[in-house]
Amino acid sequence: MTGQFSWRSGLRSLALLLTLTGAVYAGPVIIDGTDANDHGSATATENLTGWLYMQKAFENLASQCATCTKVVRVLGTTAGSFSRSAVDSAFTKSTLPAAGWTLVYVAEAGIAATLTALSPATTGILHIPTVGLNGGDLSDAALTTINGQGAAIAAFVNAGGALFAMGEDAPTPFGWLTAVLPGIVVNFADDGGTPILLTPAGAAAFPGLTNAVLAGAIPWHNYFSGNFGTLQVLGTSPDGGATRGVILGGGAGTRLGSLNSGWDSPFQIRYSANLNLGDSVVNITNSGARGAGLAAGTSASTTGAICANVYAFSPDEQMISCCSCPVTPNGLVSLSARQDLISNTLTPAVPTSIVIKLYATVPIGGLCSGSAAAPGAPAFGMLAYGTTVHAAAVTGADLAVTETPFLPATLSGSSNNRFDGIGELARLTSLCNFINANGSGFGICRSCRLGGLGAGRL
Repeated sequence: MTGQFSWRSGLRSLALLLTLTGAVYAGPVIIDGTDANDHGSATATENLTGWLYMQKAFENLASQCATCTKVVRVLGTTAGSFSRSAVDSAFTKSTLPAAGWTLVYVAEAGIAATLTALSPATTGILHIPTVGLNGGDLSDAALTTINGQGAAIAAFVNAGGALFAMGEDAPTPFGWLTAVLPGIVVNFADDGGTPILLTPAGAAAFPGLTNAVLAGAIPWHNYFSGNFGTLQVLGTSPDGGATRGVILGGGAGTRLGSLNSGWDSPFQIRYSANLNLGDSVVNITNSGARGAGLAAGTSASTTGAICANVYAFSPDEQMISCCSCPVTPNGLVSLSARQDLISNTLTPAVPTSIVIKLYATVPIGGLCSGSAAAPGAPAFGMLAYGTTVHAAAVTGADLAVTETPFLPATLSGSSNNRFDGIGELARLTSLCNFINANGSGFGICRSCRLGGLGAGRL
């Protein structure tokens, strides 16, 4: 009893400390169709017209990202170019440097690696500059790379990162956006010279932006139509009798696409009961949603692999074990509830029923070790099934086993909904980290084996 009381007291103390931290929200987001970087300038002390708009965009994003890592990460632009100068001036003459923010440029050769590992832990604001509209812009080849990372960009925003993206004149403009919002339509206007006006949603989301500031952001070159999903129209412009949606996004809490819909959602949950009477199993596969290569493999470094992070709870909400399993495209791994999840629990008590939560993430450095405590970006592609034991409804039989899919669920901490406390994502990772650091090996899942399992009776 002494050991059990000590562990539970420690976990309660950890939970108390964690409640002192702030909650994490998604967003904020500004996606515009302008080339404001080509229509601005600066004096020694202040930005003018388009560059002032960019400055205000950075300031408004930072103001609604109070808990963000204070790094603005810019994809591409050529050193010494007009496009680079616009970003430099917008940032350096803003309030961000005095608040401790830094500006980091990513060379085009490093964009793929940067987006693969993109996380609010290392980046507060992601800036995707213009393409094909100004000297020193992102190249079409760089945009192709970015377009292939739409899910990673959405995961970053939905986990609390801020996004500022500008106009694109390219063969596939905003392909990264259409990848996560297939119903959105990106249109090109050669010279949209009419003023951009804030909508009520824009004024509410970014009170620091004004119509006077937006006047410097013209002409615009892209407007958006179709299904905007969770994005709002922040700025419109009259154009030939029509009203064009030129700026999309939203303030803190804005999601980009949806991470928590579909059977291969990153976060899934189910239960297993009557473990004193028979075993239950978990079988996990990978649909290949992150990609796949010709070479087969079983490690987390295999192309398209995901980390299936596993968290098991007793009915009284105690985390009893956690671990991570690499799952490759078309691969199959499994866990036994009795042999793997409750055989090496953190606390002495062994529950007869458990709640099992799975969280799929991108491997970090080609590894899943430690991923349950410090996961990478959320990943699509995980499909999981589990069994549980029930009293049989058939006369003459005492027990029956049912198998059902895990169910996709909303994970607070990577959602646009405000929530109480620290959020479930922070709770899962913090408790698992506590187990890893202080459990002396207890609380770590015993195994994650290749192949599928079927439930068995005692």
